[in-house]
Amino acid sequence: MERYRQQRNCEPQMYDDIFAVYAVVYDSFCIICCAVGIHRSRSFKSHPSHTSFLEYLLLFSTSGVLFQSSKRIMGYHVNSETSDLYAAYYLLEFLDMVQALLQIVFYFYAKDVKLPLTSYGGPNNDQLL
Repeated sequence: MERYRQQRNCEPQMYDDIFAVYAVVYDSFCIICCAVGIHRSRSFKSHPSHTSFLEYLLLFSTSGVLFQSSKRIMGYHVNSETSDLYAAYYLLEFLDMVQALLQIVFYFYAKDVKLPLTSYGGPNNDQLL
């Protein structure tokens, strides 16, 4: 019976570890996508635009992600329980912060992009439908 209780107490930690590894892989993929998007969007023509209230709201809401991640990092430091994947938890929060910042940068690069328009079938690309 005691062995069953110990095994049952380890299950939430196991699920947390699995989620942390999954989230690190997912955040890494999102960071790569944002970096590629920033690089590709810089090659397109862009026109200057003004920052609206909704964009300031986007910046303000991103600060919540940054504060939450920094709070979790401090919480991991204070509650220094030993875990096999202790570094993965730190890496997860760090990648969350990097991903949030890169998404903001990508948004501000991509919002001003002016894509070239082409016509359907024909050598003259100046005609628009």
